[in-house]
Amino acid sequence: MRDYSQVSGKIWIGETGRKIRKYGADAQLVAFYLMTAPSSNMIGLYYLPLPVLVHEIGNISFEGASKALRSLSEAHFAHYDSESETVWVCEMAHYQIGDHLEANDKRIKGVERELKNYSKSIYYNDFIEKYKDVFHLNLPSPFEAPPKPLRSQEQEQEQEQEQEQEKDQDQEQEQEALPLPPLKKLPKEKTVKPKLPDYLKPAIWEGFLEHRKKMKSAMTDFAQILAFKELDNLKAQGYDPNALVERAIKSGWKAFYPRDGDKVQSELEGQVSKVTMANIKSFNNWSPPDA
Repeated sequence: MRDYSQVSGKIWIGETGRKIRKYGADAQLVAFYLMTAPSSNMIGLYYLPLPVLVHEIGNISFEGASKALRSLSEAHFAHYDSESETVWVCEMAHYQIGDHLEANDKRIKGVERELKNYSKSIYYNDFIEKYKDVFHLNLPSPFEAPPKPLRSQEQEQEQEQEQEQEKDQDQEQEQEALPLPPLKKLPKEKTVKPKLPDYLKPAIWEGFLEHRKKMKSAMTDFAQILAFKELDNLKAQGYDPNALVERAIKSGWKAFYPRDGDKVQSELEGQVSKVTMANIKSFNNWSPPDA
């Protein structure tokens, strides 16, 4: 969860701000929320389920929020992908980081590290195209072919290949009678598996995964990582993650919809409650002494 965000005053009077103003108060409210949301990050590309947006704003409906997001997309302020539940605030990286970074700026690594989390997002390539030069990003697009070598490099490679071929021919003649060594198996690529948070009961999460399978909407490893991030944010706000997951299973939901009743009471409140009930019980059993 972010402690603070930088918001430019141009959000109200700039060219984009004036466009947003024409779409009404809901669009302005959602735009300001996207810049300051607890789950946001410095690059403006982050995971944001629509129920979380509606809950944290408080005074907006699902229909109003959806309409506001469409308006912000038309204004080229932000784009929302309902399939992956991710949002991209186009100029947010400029607001939070700067117009450009020097090639030796240590923040470049932080931007690349944050962006790698969303390499499968439909906005990944758009972000790279917009910020690659000004932020000196070294993250090629997954659809981008590797750059062709320079002419001098090609000549050096050809010369090296010719030398290698001559060496191979000499070795083949010397070792013609020797048996070939057995082929070695290539090691399997390691895949990153989602790690279950300590606060989440394994049985409850396994039940939720099975629930999603029955809905024909099985969760990928990446989807689980994003779901754990959402539960981290909700837990930081005082909600019980296990209760949220159980309600999602019982209600047939794919996501988590927090309610005020899901917030965990503190240990102190429980102690005060016990003391109060004990005092009430003692008072009810009290009787005056015989005169």
